Amino acid sequence: MKKLLTLTVLSVFLAACTGFLVKEPDWIPAGPAFGPYNGAVDVVSDPKQITKPYGNLGMARLRGVPKNSKDIQNAVDTMTKFVAAKGATGMLIAQEAEGDGTTGTVMLVGYAIKYKDSVTPEDQKAIEQFKLIGVVDNYKK
Repeated sequence: MKKLLTLTVLSVFLAACTGFLVKEPDWIPAGPAFGPYNGAVDVVSDPKQITKPYGNLGMARLRGVPKNSKDIQNAVDTMTKFVAAKGATGMLIAQEAEGDGTTGTVMLVGYAIKYKDSVTPEDQKAIEQFKLIGVVDNYKK
């Protein structure tokens, strides 16, 4: 029993030393569901960088990301894979400080979108039913 407890404590300590343990983002759907997208997801940081017509799929949020470039990049990679699994062909990403800004962590918010030129006619009909073509709302707490 002591060995098991020692190994558990050691595992937790080593995991803490390796930096941010990436978890799965929260998902808030805002459009129709699609099958996974296997291509490269277009990641942008400003709505003006989106130059094609699109529909919204939803919003992914990842909380508690340490404010350092390695952990933020790992979190962006995780979110990109996550939204691709939701069928997104693009993602508008934003970063917000958590709490009062002194926690040393941020929340990443990714708006998953699907470009209209990569959908079937059936998919297009589903998008139009949500009436969200070409809209990215600013995330507000």
